[in-house]
Amino acid sequence: MSDILCRWLNQELQLTKAVDPKTFAKDFSNGYLIGEVLHKYQLQNDFSMFMKKDTSISKLNNFTRLEPTLQLLGISFDINTVQELMQEKQGVATRLLYQLYISLEKKKRAEISGAMMEIMQPAANSGLHKKEHDIFSDRLHQVVKRDAELKLQKISQHYEKKCQELNDRSVTTHPIQQKRQEEKGMKNIEKVQMCRLKYNGIMPCNQATIVQVPNPPPYTSQLNLKKRRQQQQQLQRRQRQAQTVQAEIAQFETNMKKLVTSGFASSSSGQHIPADFPLDGSIQGCEAPGSGTKLILQSNSKYIQEIRQRLEENAVAREQREKRRNRFLVEQLKAHEDREEARREEQLVKRLTRQTQQEQRLASQLLQIRMQKEVIRENRLFREQQYQQRRERDFQETLEREAALAQQAKLDCAEEIKKELELLNRIAAERVQSRYKKHFKSCKDILEQIVDLATKVGEYRLLTANLIPEKLMREWKELLFSGLPLYEPIKGQQPGYGFSIPLDPVELKKQEILNNQDYDEYINMAGEWAWPEEAGETKLPPTNNNILGHVVSRLRNIVHPPIMEPSSPSFPHFTLKACVLGKFCSGKTTCLAKIAEVHGICVLSADTLIEEALNAYHSGEEVTEQQGEKDTEQLLRSSTSLKSDLGTPEENRDSDIRVRLSTRAMQGAAAEKELRKGNPIPNELLVDIIVEAIRQVPAQSGWILDGFPVDITQAYLLEKALGGSVDVGNIAESSRVNLAADPDPPKPLPPPAPILDLALLLDIPDESVVERAFSQTDTAVDTTSHITDKNLYLAQIPHRITAFQDTWPKLEKWFGEKQKILVRVDASVVEEELYKRVESVLQQVLIQTQEALAASPAGDVLGSEKAPDSSSSASPPPVDQPPALTDEVPGHTESDSIPKNPPESASPCPGSSSWVYVDEPLPPEISEFLCPHWDTVCDSYVNNIKTVMQQLRSQSTIITHHLFNIREEFKHYLVRPDSKQELVSQWQKNFNSIPDDMREDEDTKAELHLRLDELRENLWDISDKCKDQDEQERASFMCDSWLEDHTAVLINHHSMLMQVELDRFQETLCILRVYYFSMCEQVLPEPPSDFACIPLLSIPKIRDQDESAEPADTSVCSQMDDGEEKGKTKLVLLLPRHPDSSGRVSKLKDQGQTEPVQPPHEKLVSDYEEALRAISKLVSAEAHQGETTEQKEKPQEKERPTASANKTKKGKQSEKKQKGPPSPPPAPSPAPAEDKKAEKTHDQEVRNKIHKEYAAVLEHEENAAKMRIALIKGHGLAIVQTLQSRAEQVFSSMEKWLEAHYLAEMKSIDQLTEVVRHHIEAGAKLQFELVLRYTDFYLNGDHHMVASQAPPPRPPPLEKPTRSTPTITQLELLHQQLCNAGPSGLMSSCEFSSMLRDITSVNMGRNTLPEPWINKNETQLMEIVSMLMDNDELVDWRRFLLSAALPWPFPSLTQLLVVLRRFKAADTGNTGYISREQYLQTELWFPSESVQPIPEDPSEPLPYDRLANLRKFFFELFADHSFSPPQLDYVSMLQYFAADPNPGQGFIRALSVVLGQHLKHSSTGHLVKSMPSIAEATELHSSELDGECKEEETLCASSSSLVEPEVSIPALLAVICHKIPKMKDGSPFPPGCLSQEEQTELLVQIFTELGYKSENCVPFSVLSEHPLIQGMMETATQYQLVNIHRVLLAHEGKGEANNVTVS
Repeated sequence: MSDILCRWLNQELQLTKAVDPKTFAKDFSNGYLIGEVLHKYQLQNDFSMFMKKDTSISKLNNFTRLEPTLQLLGISFDINTVQELMQEKQGVATRLLYQLYISLEKKKRAEISGAMMEIMQPAANSGLHKKEHDIFSDRLHQVVKRDAELKLQKISQHYEKKCQELNDRSVTTHPIQQKRQEEKGMKNIEKVQMCRLKYNGIMPCNQATIVQVPNPPPYTSQLNLKKRRQQQQQLQRRQRQAQTVQAEIAQFETNMKKLVTSGFASSSSGQHIPADFPLDGSIQGCEAPGSGTKLILQSNSKYIQEIRQRLEENAVAREQREKRRNRFLVEQLKAHEDREEARREEQLVKRLTRQTQQEQRLASQLLQIRMQKEVIRENRLFREQQYQQRRERDFQETLEREAALAQQAKLDCAEEIKKELELLNRIAAERVQSRYKKHFKSCKDILEQIVDLATKVGEYRLLTANLIPEKLMREWKELLFSGLPLYEPIKGQQPGYGFSIPLDPVELKKQEILNNQDYDEYINMAGEWAWPEEAGETKLPPTNNNILGHVVSRLRNIVHPPIMEPSSPSFPHFTLKACVLGKFCSGKTTCLAKIAEVHGICVLSADTLIEEALNAYHSGEEVTEQQGEKDTEQLLRSSTSLKSDLGTPEENRDSDIRVRLSTRAMQGAAAEKELRKGNPIPNELLVDIIVEAIRQVPAQSGWILDGFPVDITQAYLLEKALGGSVDVGNIAESSRVNLAADPDPPKPLPPPAPILDLALLLDIPDESVVERAFSQTDTAVDTTSHITDKNLYLAQIPHRITAFQDTWPKLEKWFGEKQKILVRVDASVVEEELYKRVESVLQQVLIQTQEALAASPAGDVLGSEKAPDSSSSASPPPVDQPPALTDEVPGHTESDSIPKNPPESASPCPGSSSWVYVDEPLPPEISEFLCPHWDTVCDSYVNNIKTVMQQLRSQSTIITHHLFNIREEFKHYLVRPDSKQELVSQWQKNFNSIPDDMREDEDTKAELHLRLDELRENLWDISDKCKDQDEQERASFMCDSWLEDHTAVLINHHSMLMQVELDRFQETLCILRVYYFSMCEQVLPEPPSDFACIPLLSIPKIRDQDESAEPADTSVCSQMDDGEEKGKTKLVLLLPRHPDSSGRVSKLKDQGQTEPVQPPHEKLVSDYEEALRAISKLVSAEAHQGETTEQKEKPQEKERPTASANKTKKGKQSEKKQKGPPSPPPAPSPAPAEDKKAEKTHDQEVRNKIHKEYAAVLEHEENAAKMRIALIKGHGLAIVQTLQSRAEQVFSSMEKWLEAHYLAEMKSIDQLTEVVRHHIEAGAKLQFELVLRYTDFYLNGDHHMVASQAPPPRPPPLEKPTRSTPTITQLELLHQQLCNAGPSGLMSSCEFSSMLRDITSVNMGRNTLPEPWINKNETQLMEIVSMLMDNDELVDWRRFLLSAALPWPFPSLTQLLVVLRRFKAADTGNTGYISREQYLQTELWFPSESVQPIPEDPSEPLPYDRLANLRKFFFELFADHSFSPPQLDYVSMLQYFAADPNPGQGFIRALSVVLGQHLKHSSTGHLVKSMPSIAEATELHSSELDGECKEEETLCASSSSLVEPEVSIPALLAVICHKIPKMKDGSPFPPGCLSQEEQTELLVQIFTELGYKSENCVPFSVLSEHPLIQGMMETATQYQLVNIHRVLLAHEGKGEANNVTVS
């Protein structure tokens, strides 16, 4: 490994220093070469900062810079590693370089740069590494010692080493070593004895020879004695040296004690230490008086303690060294003894084998054999070592080859994954693009429709010059919301005329939508069809006729009885019903397999179930005959997919096997049939297979669907198959055709609970899907080597992901929003974690299911099981056997006990909720006739209403266009050409032909004036003729019959609506008559032979651009008349219902010839009255007919009892005439007379109830019809009146245009006359051609003579923004924000800084503040806050606004006092407050209005007067808005303006304002001198300022010479506690702020100290000398004038910042 690293460092990297494996630890101990290695790989950018030296500073610098880079590479590099590197421990540098080599090679192969590694690193890890680096740097500074310390340590070690050598020389052998040597001698003797015994055993046959072991030579003992003597001498020498050192130390300690005692004595007596005292050189000759002696003594004692500590450490170290040296000597002695023992053994062997030659030969042979064995063993070991090395080398090569192949496969897999992800991204981009195109097209269509709507509005405004009516706007909005175009062209047809050419489907849809909208408005009496206010009290639309609704509902139930749906298949109770969905390779199957194994839940997979069904079919799975029939019936009843596959019984006669097949086998057969055709398995069959598998699941268990359903269709089919319902939301609205709703409709069933308990989504990103798919293919390659299957498997990945993304949104909406059972689980985790998450979700669902079952009572379950039976029993009875009246409604079983004539209050009203409807049996043919007839009546009514509504819309469009055409035609007619220009041109020619010399003649001028007058008269005549022609044209428009024709058309449309309502009433009456007379078993009356019909007005052909087209009303007739021919008379019949309608038409024709023609309004009223008369006539006829039938029935009932009484009398007389014994009485029999009587009574009650119900339903229909007809009449009159008013408006506009045109012509003639007269008087020719074009007069066609217009008004003045000074508008916005944040005027510094930060941000301050305010850093903001903050950390935002408003005129103290006197003069009540008017009338220290130059350009605005607006802003800033109107505390305001850059001077100015007198402090300079920046950027000249200062000085001198001003406690409180009154709103005082009471106590104490009472006044010169008052003046920051513009403009230079100051 070291060779590899050296080759890498020296050859590949070529470091600046050649590296040798032996010197690794030393070369890399300072970290320089490690930094060079990282620099070679472009990871250490700061390598230039590395130091190559071997000092501690270099090591500290290098390792501090290396740590982040090594952490980025993932190499562990801590303090311990650094210490080991610096201590040059073996192996540490090699291990670090090996880790570095591995990491750098990986980075090189991955081609990742250092910047990329930093970017890829998570933010959390980078933050953690940063903190670890800081800790590492701190600890490294603590661990690495300085060079001076290291040098001292080396010096101490050097001297300790020398001392150790001296000790070693003097110390003799330790007694322990002597004992060990004796013990070794004894062991050697024992070994020699053992060797003798062995030798005696080896050669027992040899002659016993006595071998004498020689004694050690005598010189060895002598040497030992010499060594012992030397050691004893050294020991004695060292002992003496130690004693001398101890004596010196003792002497030194005694000297030190003497020094201490003499030091104390000298310090107490003041004597010095003698100079010849034997102390150190640093102490000799120095004096130690007082504290200096103590310091010297302390340093000496510290030095002595350090010496003692070092001596103790040296003693401990000496003991340790002694122990180590003894241990080393013992080991050396052991080694020496082992060598001696071996040498003795060899000598012993030689001596023993020296006995005989044979023994030597044997010994030599033995040794040779021994050596041969040793060589053989070594060779064998060497050969095995070579084999082992070869095996290891081969194994290492194999591992490297496998690693290279694995790395290549990994790279190939990563490349394939990258390609797949690119394909997925491309597919996703295509899907996004398609979705974008779809959305773009939708937005484009919407935008085009909005543009069309705007164009439509503009066109209507152009046509009518009026606002858009609500109805027209509703129609356009409805078309816009429906997505239909407003400008769809209609080919070959004009609006409002015949429908000979079929309309475009889009246009038909538009007409249908608008017709439905108009129909709904008409029925609901809303919008245009609302009840008119002129008609009196507003009426609501007619309510539903409950009786008629019941009749229609009963007829429909009789004709079309309701069909009961078969009950859904029943399933046992399951503990869990769930489905798990997810993308391909999301882990569904793996996770569910574990769950099924652990919890015993059945997992159903569609693929597995299809395979089982196919296997069942192929294996011919059979069942018993009874079970097979049962399964077949159940399959045919529940499945619709197999009915076509099973065929008819005739086709299956010969296939006995198929009949015995199981359900699963039959499903498999159907699936195989589809698969053989190449078709996918239908969803219905797939759901049937899954449902059959669910049936096989045992009860009280659970099942989970694996990956099913795939799409929304399968989800719907599964929900229905398992007994649920699918409400997709496509339920159609109730039809408009149903004119009578059922009063008791069936209640909608509550939404059923979802069948599934849980829909679990395993959510996983696409990248993880691709990685898992490739990992699965890699594992599959080990088992199967089929590459085609792998490629096919991988090719399906993007398509399966795309398919899931396409189908999932609908499934998510179904399971998530509608059923609310969707749960998402993040599946991008390991398998175990995913299993735990899914298991926890399933456990929660199981617990919820068990709790729901425990909460629901057992009766609910039983009731739900018996629900199908109860529903079947509740089916309506057959028509042939109707139930009795009393049996139908259980609540009225006591109807027999009710008296015959109950009070009216007790009887319910017909049609109410408590009314029992009459449901007597009806003949079947009556029901079958009435039900379709009612549907026909409803369809005809709705279609006719919609047709009329469409014609009304078309007629409105025609009227609008026609009125526009009239206006435009008249405008064009007004500008028709005339002969005025020819006359003027001829006159000008004659005028210019006069010679020039004659033009100055008076007679010529008079003649020319006469000619001009004649010309003017002629032009006037032409204009008068044109005016007459224009009036005739206008009269022709007015006299045209167009208005009457269109009025008649509108009236005809409303007459048609009346006819439709009348026909509905008549048809409804016929149906009700037949219905109720059939229940009474009476003879049906003949239907009326003649219906009431409303005539229409005849309309001549409209003379438009469409003269060849038929009128609109005839087209309506063609739609509503079913092909009936129309006459050419004035009366046209609509909606004939019978074949004899032609006769009625002829009759009405004859009537129409005699009747006079009525005006349109009277015609509409007469039609209304005629319709009401017809309705009343029909109702009265029905009532009369009912009375006649009752009168006919009563005599018959009276005759029947009299006839029966006569019969009984005759029977009694015959009995009396008979003689003989009486006959026995007949057997008792039921009394038929009583039964008949009861039956007759019941029939009479039923008939009375029928008559009552019939009368109620007729009354309801009559009222509804009359209300709708009255609504039609009111609407028609309003429409006609609107048309007439629009026509009158057009005609009046035409008259105005005519007058204006005539006046303009007269004006142009006058202008021409003036021009010509000027030329006549000037005697000049007319150089330019005179042109009279329409109403304008031109010269040569270029110069238009017009009157001069008035100049436009000037725009309002606008304030131009300055650099950092806000405008008045911006200041007002700031004031409003600050008022809302701090109403008292004070804010804490934190609140103000946060608000200032928000205001100066880009989003909030862009339109509120100037540009220099935006995006200030935190330092600048805190500087502004600190400038405004007072001692209590409060900020007065009024000071902030005053500083922000700079520059403004700075007042002197004299000016403030003058303004104060003006305010007091305005405050007549002496309240301390003034109003806005009083404030504006009072002159301040600057002029309220300034003379501004007026610009010459009238389009330029006037200059902005900032001072006048600033004056108004000051009132808003300081006024108290709690009053109404606001009031200004002028003293408080002037206190703000008394502020000064010097806080003490500001305090004096504020106190002067409160007192109203001029105060002067001797220690302060002049006001102007105290603020040098005030003189800059001032509006006043220096001379004026000097004059003002001199005046102020004279006033001060005069005032001080006369009377010195005195100060009271209330005046001081008003100045000191200026901010306390603002905090009376309830806000607490800050921690350091004193209340007013505490300030009063403090001032009373100051007055007492000065010798004054609290109620007295103190001269200011005396008071200002008190230190507390001086402190208050110096710290009065609330009266310090602050200029925040210096901070805002700090980056632009001090000069610009100083320019923004007070003036």
